[in-house]
Amino acid sequence: MLMRESVKARDHKKNIGSNGSKSIAALFHDPRYWAINGQLEIRNIRILRHRTSVRLEPVMWSALDEIASRENCSIDDICASVQQRKNPQGSFTAALRSFIVAYYRYCQLQQK
Repeated sequence: MLMRESVKARDHKKNIGSNGSKSIAALFHDPRYWAINGQLEIRNIRILRHRTSVRLEPVMWSALDEIASRENCSIDDICASVQQRKNPQGSFTAALRSFIVAYYRYCQLQQK
């Protein structure tokens, strides 16, 4: 408990969001945006006619749902694209997480 309080105090002292924004600090303290309890959600998906299970954090599934909706495609379509483009020796879930981050970074850059 004491450790958790000191981390919160340190985050506020660092003034996260140097442009005066408190959005990053708020994100760290709002469990709706990310799961820190380590729980993974398993979903079945199809990648090029092959059914498989994928374990991701709930926030990652939520991001994939949002991306699929924004791009007018299915999660299966996104997963198939990631599978085709990932390093053959690499982890599929790591590639999927990287895609999610890259997607939102690209969207942010397009707004500037």
